[in-house]
Amino acid sequence: YLVMNKPRGYVTTVSDPEGRKTVMDLIPISTRVFPVGRLDYLSEGLLLFTNDGDLANKIIHPSFGITKTYEVKVFGKVSDVLLKKLRNGVNTVEGFLKPKSVRVIEQLPNKTWLEFRLEEGKNREIRRICEACDITIDKLKRVAIGSLSVHTLQPGRWEYLTKSDLLKGIGINKDGSKRKDFQDYDSPKKTID
Repeated sequence: YLVMNKPRGYVTTVSDPEGRKTVMDLIPISTRVFPVGRLDYLSEGLLLFTNDGDLANKIIHPSFGITKTYEVKVFGKVSDVLLKKLRNGVNTVEGFLKPKSVRVIEQLPNKTWLEFRLEEGKNREIRRICEACDITIDKLKRVAIGSLSVHTLQPGRWEYLTKSDLLKGIGINKDGSKRKDFQDYDSPKKTID
């Protein structure tokens, strides 16, 4: 079990037929592991690796309701009307997409930092929600899965986790049930009005 802070410019796959750098290039170990879920080429942040397929499925399958937290920098200011639209979800050709929550965490002169929390984690979900709301993303970073955070790791760095620590961090008991006392990642960043 490994946790990595994926940098931009790496493909989240074991190998790439186009010859691009993959996240596996950053892990010089002999044990075969695979990434759990995906972060696209331009996204960065927390990525888990394992060779435990059962646990990987629990992390990514929506029925387990494991929250993934993202910080997203978008161009422009996000009005209350637009924020409400993001929170209510959008219909896309791929179906209805709705985040667990969205809030503003920082306002810059020409850009806004948003925090998205997702439980389903559909392919490119945040990018598709923003696109449906005519919002252009500048930067997208997954900062947490459950209560596991990437804040202590520099981009491109990784570290081992025990299965026990991983289960504790995602809020699952050894028998696969959800922990009743579990608390998701608690961001130090406050909501901006």
